[in-house]
Amino acid sequence: MNFVSHPLRLHRSGWFAAMLIGICSPALVCAAGPVPVPPTAPVAVTIINPASIAKAEGVQHPFQLAVSCESTGSATCESPFKLPANRRLVIEYVSSRCNVPANSVLLSMGVSTTVAPQTTARHVLNHVDHPTTDHALPHFAIAAHSVKLYAEANSDVSLDAAIDVAQTWSCAFSLSGQLVDVP
Repeated sequence: MNFVSHPLRLHRSGWFAAMLIGICSPALVCAAGPVPVPPTAPVAVTIINPASIAKAEGVQHPFQLAVSCESTGSATCESPFKLPANRRLVIEYVSSRCNVPANSVLLSMGVSTTVAPQTTARHVLNHVDHPTTDHALPHFAIAAHSVKLYAEANSDVSLDAAIDVAQTWSCAFSLSGQLVDVP
């Protein structure tokens, strides 16, 4: 069907536009497009107790821990801790910073957790070495990860690192997450 065959006939879209013009008269209000809305003034928010916010979001017991290990004459460094008998641990963020001796390389960093029935897993952390231009000087290796690691109540959690040559060195670890009551 051809709507444009006669010069006096309107095309379908032209007919629709003519109909709208006829409907929208000065007595009626017709939308012409988006209307700008002025921005409202920002409301100041003061967080008084972050633990209360965590609980409101379903976090039963916010958890954070900073531990370190020093190794004297060894290639490994480990810092274990035990969980309470009535709470499981969910680790949500882990970071570490190791002081690596001169002419040495950090081989690994990790977190070991246990879930029922006594299944222990070591979670390897990807780390970045920050060597100095002079390899005869000590340097740092850093890891920082958003994670979701679980540990059973009354189990051991261990943070560890290893270098290539046995000597004196250290690592500092930080964990954050939540403790969950055992039903």
